[in-house]
Amino acid sequence: MDNNASVRQLFGGAFTLRLPRRFEDVSELRQIPDTQEVFADGRTDQSVIVELLSLAEEAEDDGKAAAFHFESLASDNSASEWSLESPSVVTDAPGLGVWSLTYGLQHIAKFKDSAEHANTVRVFVACLRMREYGTDIVVSLNAPQWISEASASAQYAHPELVRQHNGLETALPLFQAIVQSFTVVDPSILNG
Repeated sequence: MDNNASVRQLFGGAFTLRLPRRFEDVSELRQIPDTQEVFADGRTDQSVIVELLSLAEEAEDDGKAAAFHFESLASDNSASEWSLESPSVVTDAPGLGVWSLTYGLQHIAKFKDSAEHANTVRVFVACLRMREYGTDIVVSLNAPQWISEASASAQYAHPELVRQHNGLETALPLFQAIVQSFTVVDPSILNG
């Protein structure tokens, strides 16, 4: 991540992470569910979402939690097609638990676009399992690989910036840096 990044407060300061300044806090533009923090860069059509979810008991293996949540996002996004490109990678989060990370492609329509105006989006997913709180903290980065000319995103995204920022060689290191910067300041928010 470049030096043009800043620490963002999440959920009233209970957590923090570093993001490039180009990402805007979407809650300043529209209502966001209380269990999410959403940041977006309209020029690249990238978005970063942090979600506090109940521990997904279906994902019994902590190492496969990110893959479980990737599939769940594909369903939530009404993806017409999706595929995992990477097996889950597991890393320790000292004092917190373990992160599992994965990524893949989803063919999804944005906003109120119809399925024929769907974009091809590489979705990176990391899941921090905090079993003692019954919580999965899911961090995702959406990086469009192809934007339909008829998509609502096409009027805002700059094709050159999309190519520059959204390729695997650029987006994966960005995502890894975002996940590595995630800090738990006050986990008591997870008690209620």
